[in-house]
Amino acid sequence: MMAIWNKTWLLLLLTTVFLMEPTASAHTGIGSGGDVIAAYLEETRALFVESLQRFQLSSMKIQENICDGQGLEAALKRDCATFLRQVAGAMSGLHSGPGRVPFELSKDPVTVTGPGGSQYRVAAKTLTGPDGSVTFDYGLILRRSPKLLMALVAHETSHKVEFRHGSIDDPRLYIEDDAPVLAFPTGRALLDAAGLAIANFAEHTGIIGQKFSVRDKFYCEIRQNGGIGFYQSGDDVREFSPSDDKPYDAFRTGIGPDRKLQIGVSQGNSCLSLNVMLHESTGCQPNGNSASRFVDLKIYRLFRRAADGTVREPELLRGRKIDRWNPACEDDQTAREQPMSIEAENIVFTCTYKGMVAAAYTYAEKMERLAGDICPGS
Repeated sequence: MMAIWNKTWLLLLLTTVFLMEPTASAHTGIGSGGDVIAAYLEETRALFVESLQRFQLSSMKIQENICDGQGLEAALKRDCATFLRQVAGAMSGLHSGPGRVPFELSKDPVTVTGPGGSQYRVAAKTLTGPDGSVTFDYGLILRRSPKLLMALVAHETSHKVEFRHGSIDDPRLYIEDDAPVLAFPTGRALLDAAGLAIANFAEHTGIIGQKFSVRDKFYCEIRQNGGIGFYQSGDDVREFSPSDDKPYDAFRTGIGPDRKLQIGVSQGNSCLSLNVMLHESTGCQPNGNSASRFVDLKIYRLFRRAADGTVREPELLRGRKIDRWNPACEDDQTAREQPMSIEAENIVFTCTYKGMVAAAYTYAEKMERLAGDICPGS
């Protein structure tokens, strides 16, 4: 028998610019074919669309009060809600399908030209209108919470949808940061309020949580005595060892009793438990210190709790280390899915790494175990 578990007013610096400047892609936190922050952005995009769609299906009372809680005057709250009701569908469409708005990450500071020609740094910038990508400043967004990152995406997206600034007879125009819109003194103030409102809505409805995470997916086969194989799959929450300058470069993830994902074989009063740990300390950089990049495989025998309450210490049956390699660092799928195998007592565990996905969820809820221990009472 085998088992498996998968273990207010805020100041938003969301300024934009209307002329795009060339930027370079960021190359930190790389893993399994993608950048961690890029993954967070794409997860935010998907959940932003979900939030807009749920907002559109919500009651009129919820729609009218979506901008509450920010200390806005009544007229501003009304105009903020009016804006979101009118453009929610169009904003959702900008992030759907092959023609969706591109996101770019810049490893260099993203700057805009302010009044008087002075340059200042911003978290993101985009063209006003439907064309062009949104460029994000890697250094300014890498620690943002799901709520603040969604508010930023919402702000930038709002520059790309037409909105009637006044009466029903007025033309539909794009919103610029420094021009007044409705009762708001500037478009920036309106878009900050609207972006925070939809992000608050996403948080209150459970679409996003307090923090981001990276989930690493594994697929494993277990064969006993060369016979029929059993297959299990699941994911583990990546464990980062953050530093101020490289917060996503050092991490570990894998399979084991202390992880979100556990795989094993029950054998009477004990069981065999697989441990697979992927170790990385240089952000998967090709010129990094590969000596600290390795895979550690172990098979332990775990013992059930005895009637008197005592538990024998786990027994290590077999260990194996794969030096200078981490499948989570491989961009090529074939290289990434090279099998990792270890055998003990005629039982062969073979696992492959299937890649990473980002999540922005209610952390405590998603960390709950979904099944019991493979060795109950151990």
